[in-house]
Amino acid sequence: MVKEFAEGHRPRHRTLGWLSEVFYGPSEAEAAAILREQMPEAAVEDQHIVGPGDAPKVLRTDAPESVGISYHSYNPPAIWGAGYSVMRVAFPHAVPKDFMSHAGEELLIPVSGRVQYHFFWAPPGTPPRREELKRPVDTFELIRVNPQIPHHAWSIGESAEAWMIFRDASEVPAAISLDPSVPTRGSVQVEPRTLSTEALLDPSRYALAAWGVSERVRLHRQRAGLGVQELAALADVDPAQLSRLEAGTRNLSLDPLLRVMSVLRIPFLDLIETAKWSYERSGPARSPAGDKAVPILPRPVGLRHWLHPASIRLAKGWRGRIEPAAPRAPGDFTTWIILKGRLLLLGESDSRGSLVSAGSVVHFRGHPGGQIEALAASRILQVTDSGYCSCLGPAS
Repeated sequence: MVKEFAEGHRPRHRTLGWLSEVFYGPSEAEAAAILREQMPEAAVEDQHIVGPGDAPKVLRTDAPESVGISYHSYNPPAIWGAGYSVMRVAFPHAVPKDFMSHAGEELLIPVSGRVQYHFFWAPPGTPPRREELKRPVDTFELIRVNPQIPHHAWSIGESAEAWMIFRDASEVPAAISLDPSVPTRGSVQVEPRTLSTEALLDPSRYALAAWGVSERVRLHRQRAGLGVQELAALADVDPAQLSRLEAGTRNLSLDPLLRVMSVLRIPFLDLIETAKWSYERSGPARSPAGDKAVPILPRPVGLRHWLHPASIRLAKGWRGRIEPAAPRAPGDFTTWIILKGRLLLLGESDSRGSLVSAGSVVHFRGHPGGQIEALAASRILQVTDSGYCSCLGPAS
C-alpha cells in the first residue's frame, strides 16, 4: 500500500496525506503518537474540569439579548464531540411576553433564587393557552422541560442563577450557543426563535412549533444535503411554501406536508406524541448519602432522550468510587455539576488529585472510574449522555 501511495503521489511532510502513508504502512503506532502530539491536551484526556473562572460568556443563538438572560459556557471540550451544552444562566426579574421553542432536551436546576416558567400548552383535548407553573422551581430542584413546547423563564423576587443542560435535536451544541470571543469573518447573526401569544393562537403556527414540524423539516433537509428548491421538487410543493413552513409562518395542506415528511422520512405521529407533555420536575435531591448515583426524574413521554440526570450525595470523609446508575455504553459522556461541598478527584491512584468545589463542572469521557474523597458534605448533579436510559419509570 505504501509503495502504491509513493509511486502515485508523495505527500508533503506532516500533512494529512503523509500521516495516512505512515498509518497504512508498518507504523500505525507511530501515526497515532504523531497525531496525539499535534492534538490539544483535552483531546486525549478522559476527565476535564471547568472552574468558575474558566467559563466564558456565550451568545445564545436562538434568543434575543433583549430578554436580559446571560449565559456562561461550562461545556465539555469541543474536540470530544459531545452533543450537549452545559451553561450557567442568570435570569432577570422581568417577565417575558414572548415564548421560545426549540427541539431537543433541556434540564435546569437553580442554585440561587427561584425560577418561574410559563408555557403555551395544554393536555390533548384542551385548547393551548398561557400557563405558569403553580410553584416556581426552587433551589436545587431539577426540572426537565420539553423545549419545543413554547416556553420562557425568569426569576421570582430576586435575580436567580441556574445550571442549564441542553441537547439540541441537531446534536450540535453550536446550534444553541456560540463563544463570541472566537474570531470569525463577520459578526454573529442571531436568529431569535420567539413566538408571541397572538401567533400561538393560530392553530397552524402553534402546531408547527409545538409539534416540532418546522424545525424537524429544516434539520432533516439539511442532513439530507438538500436545498429548499431540491426538496420542493422531490415533494412536489412550492419552494416559497416550503420556506415559510420551515420559518413556522405558513399553514400547509396536509397532502403536501405529508409528502415533505415522507421524502425526509420524518414520523409525523411521533412528533405529535412528543407534544403530550410540557415538563417534569423533581423535589430537592434527597437521595441518601452513599456511593451510588440515584436517578431523580422519570422518562419523558414519547421522547427518545439522551440526557439522564441522577443525584449523588456524599458525607464528609467518604472515600471510594461512585457506582454508575446504568451500564456503560460506547460513546457515553458524563458531567458532574458540583452543587455543594468540596471533592478531591484522585483518579485511578493516589499519586495526584484535582480539587473541585461548588460551582465547578467535571466532564468524563465515559463514566467516572477513579476514586474520590469528600472533603466536605457534598451534593452533585450527574448528567449522563447515553443511549442507555437510567431514568425512573414513566411518569404516571
